[in-house]
Amino acid sequence: METVHSFLKASLEALSNNSNFLAALAIAVLIAQSLSLLTARLRLRSQIPISHKIAVIGFPGAGKTTLITALFELIQRGQHLPPVKLHGYNTIKRVNQYIAKLTSGDNVGPTTEQDTFIYRFSYSKSFFWGATTYDVELADFPGQYTDKIAKEDGNEEAQREHGFELDEALFDREFFSWIASAREYLFVIDLAEIYSNQDVIRRIADTTARMRTSWHVIEDAVSERGVSDPRRRNVHIIFTKLDALLAVPMTQVDFSKLCTTDYGEDTEEFKKIENAKIAIGTVGHCGVDVWKLPFGDLPDLAPLQKENEENFRDLIQFFQTRTKFDGCIYSSVKLRGVDGERMGTSAILSAVLP
Repeated sequence: METVHSFLKASLEALSNNSNFLAALAIAVLIAQSLSLLTARLRLRSQIPISHKIAVIGFPGAGKTTLITALFELIQRGQHLPPVKLHGYNTIKRVNQYIAKLTSGDNVGPTTEQDTFIYRFSYSKSFFWGATTYDVELADFPGQYTDKIAKEDGNEEAQREHGFELDEALFDREFFSWIASAREYLFVIDLAEIYSNQDVIRRIADTTARMRTSWHVIEDAVSERGVSDPRRRNVHIIFTKLDALLAVPMTQVDFSKLCTTDYGEDTEEFKKIENAKIAIGTVGHCGVDVWKLPFGDLPDLAPLQKENEENFRDLIQFFQTRTKFDGCIYSSVKLRGVDGERMGTSAILSAVLP
């Protein structure tokens, strides 16, 4: 009897161990199947290009087209992205023509209302499940669109008295349909234009009000088309033409006497400033020298940026509360590192590309 009891006990223990083994085996099989399905899904997804749209918004003369050209100049080097493929004859032609102009110091812009242009390119990134392709569209809309949003009748006095009005018929329908589906928004602000104004405080207030109005219109366009919540859109403020502020502190010079309406004719006056380390030029101006120097040799930018962002505090706080605000980036196509990289271009690409 004792022998039978021992046999039964041993048999039960064996069955128990075997059950644990079978359970563990079943769990392992389920995990393997799940990983296999996940990998297959990721591979299938990677075969479908991911669309990524970037809208560049700003007022006339802010340097939007020149900034876009500088970004493509960096993209073409392949230092910050895998090899990029430009799509469409017009994109290929325009990018290379504009880069040639930028390199030679010729004027790149402006983009007119009849010249709305969307640059298209793609690139792939490798992951453990395969490569993912991104189809990127970067829209260069005329500054007149942004200008009309906030100043329909061109009468600033009436604008201040009656507020902002918008007549959607003024705009190309492509502007609204495209901009409503964008994932990234670059709001471009021209520092040279701001601080060359005779009334800087009023100019900043006016720019802030018009930029807010522009975003309200975008919010409305997004809501009407039932696209995702505009508060989930990434917004960046790009301050261009930083070079116009570096030779002397903003508070120590009357920029209205040194800059002209086209921000270039009086550059010789800037060069006469004692101990000026930076050539003062503006985006796209013909004949202005481009100084190549290590960015570390530039004056300390922190006080300048702090003062400027304090001036634009209302606009920054507005975007912080209504969007996925990603901060401010300062750029200048006239300031280049020893490797030729133009200031701000690398930071912008890192911020807006997946």
